[in-house]
Amino acid sequence: MADLQGSPGTESTLSCASDDTLVDHPSHSFFTFVSISVYSFPSLPRTQSALFLATINAFNRLEHSCEVCYFLRKRRPIDLVQPGSAREWVWVGQDNRIFEAHKCPWRLLHPLVLYADFALQVQDSMRQSCLGDKELAICARCGEPRDGAELHPRCLYSPSLFMIAFMIWGARPIRDHVFSFLLLCSSISIPNLGSRSEYAEWLGFPITPASSLRHIHLVVVAYRLLRDNDFLPPYVFL
Repeated sequence: MADLQGSPGTESTLSCASDDTLVDHPSHSFFTFVSISVYSFPSLPRTQSALFLATINAFNRLEHSCEVCYFLRKRRPIDLVQPGSAREWVWVGQDNRIFEAHKCPWRLLHPLVLYADFALQVQDSMRQSCLGDKELAICARCGEPRDGAELHPRCLYSPSLFMIAFMIWGARPIRDHVFSFLLLCSSISIPNLGSRSEYAEWLGFPITPASSLRHIHLVVVAYRLLRDNDFLPPYVFL
């Protein structure tokens, strides 16, 4: 099984121009190192099979929640009511906007054009030719890894991975924690990503030449490990 720990010092080549004028807190580095105790919860997956399972688990967690509410660790469900007798309204349930995060009142994906452009860039990067592991296929529309022999007639999970990755970039303290964790617990080369566009292209690159999995899978799994073990700072609305 391919080892997903890249060779230290190997640079990724970015052909994308730094055309994003909305970079958060511009500096010489796109993240600030945060010291994190990494000994009290599971380490990052080190093989393609382990990362495959961790990514599927992340998808399954997102199957029951709006991606934005999941990212914020705060649910804001919409109450569903319908007319009752005597002109009264009767509560009938709640809508958690499953796979409809663009409707979330937290609005972290707005303006939507930024997210849409970002998702298209990640998808285009994922479609670049890569030999990878022929036993594993990646859906370029939703990023879901699957057994190469299995059919994938439609995307069951919507673009959840792209949404989480987009919000990680937009929340600088959370971005700092995620990439500090990657720096501490993996040997992949992390280039200085100067814009959201460069970040989107890097997310679609294979982790290693022999791997089908992309950087976006490792980033989202790292986020999930930090989130589930309460190592992330609260999101601050700017």
